[in-house]
Amino acid sequence: MDRQSGRKIWKIAEFYNELMFRVPDLEQVVHHKGRTYNYYWTMPGADNMMSACHAMELSYVFRNPQVTIYTGGQYNGKLADTVQDMWVNFARTGDPGTAEYSWEPYTADSRKTMVLGEKIGMTEDLKAEQRALIEPLLSHYFNGCYMQMDLNVPQLFRIIAQIAATLLLIVAAGWVIRKYRRSQIR
Repeated sequence: MDRQSGRKIWKIAEFYNELMFRVPDLEQVVHHKGRTYNYYWTMPGADNMMSACHAMELSYVFRNPQVTIYTGGQYNGKLADTVQDMWVNFARTGDPGTAEYSWEPYTADSRKTMVLGEKIGMTEDLKAEQRALIEPLLSHYFNGCYMQMDLNVPQLFRIIAQIAATLLLIVAAGWVIRKYRRSQIR
């Protein structure tokens, strides 16, 4: 069990991550013409609030351990070497696989995803239950600002989204204030 699973706010954040990022990404991958490869980043940074968040992989891909905005100085050089090899292989050959790690394309049938973190490897239909529950919601055209939705969504859903967005803003503001206060104490 991960360090944040018992807290309700993290379950809500996970729902929004799935709804706004991961599941729409999988839909795009399925509809892309040609070979498409998908990955799921699991290496957390030092900040418990961010865990393995969006863009965490960038300091690994570009081998910038000094860019600690996400990693917090917690950096795995072996993972960076592997990820760089994968990205270079993809640029050279169109296949990100390496001698050590075969990387299969993502398709609607196989749903193969490369998990990149402390452990590296292929998995099939990662978080299948979450994907199956969220896919029907994609037809409602959610967007990234949480406040605007397509008119085909009932008013109740718009109100719920506005409430959720307000709560997320409050949590984010609290996090920023907490970080600021901690920096002032030091």
